Amino acid sequence: MNSIEYPIQNPSLPDDGETKRKEKFMLAKNVVQLYFANLDYHNRHPDEEDVPELEREKTIETYGQEFEQWYESEEGKSALASYVEEHDSEAIIHKKNIDELVRSFLIFRNRSSR
Repeated sequence: MNSIEYPIQNPSLPDDGETKRKEKFMLAKNVVQLYFANLDYHNRHPDEEDVPELEREKTIETYGQEFEQWYESEEGKSALASYVEEHDSEAIIHKKNIDELVRSFLIFRNRSSR
């Protein structure tokens, strides 16, 4: 008996603009969190180059609520949206022009701590 085997195919997500935009949005949010986790650690341990994963997670947890408030604020949404529009996924991963997002988060954080 001859049987023909067909390769298993995973259905792919539609490569529409909205799906790609949401992925880039999440990527940008994660990049900002990692940036601040690394910055916080290096401020406390200036002689160390690598940030231990446990320390990074602690910092992200510490700032977690502030990050979430920023993401949900009009200021955060606007900063992330314009950043995502201007950069592709590769540029986001390499933190190209991340200072725009950092500035937005710091302004939001300073304003909300008053």
